[in-house]
Amino acid sequence: QGVDWNNATWVKEGMTLQETNLIPEGHPERRTCRDQYGGPSGSPTCEEVPAYPANQGQCGPHSCDTIIFLNASVDFEQPIDPTNFTLAMVGRNLSKAKFTYIFPAQNEQIRIAHSSEEHDCNTTYTEEDEEADDYGHTYEAREECQSYHNVDDLDYALTAVTEGTSFSRIFTYDNEDWPAAREYFIDFTTMPPEVDNPPTWSDDAPSEGDLLPVAGLGDSEYIVDLSDINSWFDDDLGAGMLNVDCSGAAGWSLEEAEANHWTVTSPSSGASTTVTCEATDSSSQSSGVRTFSVAPIFSITPTNTTTLDEFILTFSPTDSVTMAVTMTLKQYGVEVPVTFTLTGSDAPITASAGTLSPGAVDVYVQATAEGMAPFDYMYNLGLSKQSLPPTVEVTGFEWVDANYILRGHFSDPDGETVTFTLKIDGVQQGQVSVSGNIWETDEIPFDLLAEGIHTIGIDACDTSGVCTSIAEDVELVIEDPIDNLPDTISSSDDGGGLPAPGIGVAIMALIGAGLVGRRRD
Repeated sequence: QGVDWNNATWVKEGMTLQETNLIPEGHPERRTCRDQYGGPSGSPTCEEVPAYPANQGQCGPHSCDTIIFLNASVDFEQPIDPTNFTLAMVGRNLSKAKFTYIFPAQNEQIRIAHSSEEHDCNTTYTEEDEEADDYGHTYEAREECQSYHNVDDLDYALTAVTEGTSFSRIFTYDNEDWPAAREYFIDFTTMPPEVDNPPTWSDDAPSEGDLLPVAGLGDSEYIVDLSDINSWFDDDLGAGMLNVDCSGAAGWSLEEAEANHWTVTSPSSGASTTVTCEATDSSSQSSGVRTFSVAPIFSITPTNTTTLDEFILTFSPTDSVTMAVTMTLKQYGVEVPVTFTLTGSDAPITASAGTLSPGAVDVYVQATAEGMAPFDYMYNLGLSKQSLPPTVEVTGFEWVDANYILRGHFSDPDGETVTFTLKIDGVQQGQVSVSGNIWETDEIPFDLLAEGIHTIGIDACDTSGVCTSIAEDVELVIEDPIDNLPDTISSSDDGGGLPAPGIGVAIMALIGAGLVGRRRD
């Protein structure tokens, strides 16, 4: 049976596009573009950066993972039947992408009836662009490429949301297999399954009386969310389509923040309570109820909130339960994990900040224990990595007539952008131009300055506001040209000697400027 393709087109109006790390900033090896399209090399509007981090092992603001967020609507070529349709995707150009589709609410719940994924290594690709260097060349997949066809074994999330139903999946593709074809077919329908069994608690769900751990900082935090529901329950229509209700939490605040998201707020760090939860499907069939305890499991106290090298945080557990804990420092996609075991007593934990960039640092904590649901929480403890100052060197100077130019190299150990300020005798004036890691002042007009020693100051500040200042002392000596001339000037016309009138004005003063000294503030 053939496929009746109904192609979708992105709608430009209302489209939002965001990126993380698409264009790394402040890399010390950045340079002006070379062989750029539409303009000569060295254009000030174009800059190139390396595709590797400024510091070994560092990702985030300089390089490594690039994330693009696209939020938009699509138009289909033909009307679709919202009760029975197939979503087809070709994933050959998706190294890693998460797609989320929101389907409008309907009278009958939508579900996935069938799904398939096919990876075909026999597919070839021939370049048809006549201007391409490889025009006419045919590419084949590598010998190690393995073809497969999976049916009804697709990993996805189908969830009831306020707007209707959300379908999401992460699509991946190994670029080494290119040009192998990857195709997905997902059949959606509102027809009920042949057998509609009641929902059940899964083997991964917490047992009756188990602990649902919280941070207990007085803020609202989730005890049940969509990932919990997909893990805790099994149902013919998919766990994400269940309705989950919770009650109890005496002395605490318990709220359904949104569909199937339950939050609690603790009155104090040492308090505990209980909640009761159950799931029901569209036929009002119940999973049965389970009651859980809810309580904080530890407190965290930082010894230092700012550092250049490492943070020390003390974990203080609320009881003697043995817990496996992973603490991860997070910043701009860079992660520094530390794994340890808590056994009931205070534990000071050290985490290196060496691969982090200057700025705020979050602390993500995960914990597991017997009789306890998995715990994870993102703490804001006010931590920050300090910035090291830029390094600035003077490599030389130049005279252009009566104008003085100073130049040098610079770098920033944190890879941040560095901006320069030029000061003459402490007063900001003039500009400093930058090309790659070279800086150079504008021409400084010494013929407009008074005789004596003048200080040329350079302030170099990184994005974090940490600065390095250097200064050059330049002596300006103005020689009187009359002192260097004979008393009389000979004239071939009258044979007499006459003084030269207005010579101080007619002859420009000679400027002798010497480099006196250099200092670094």
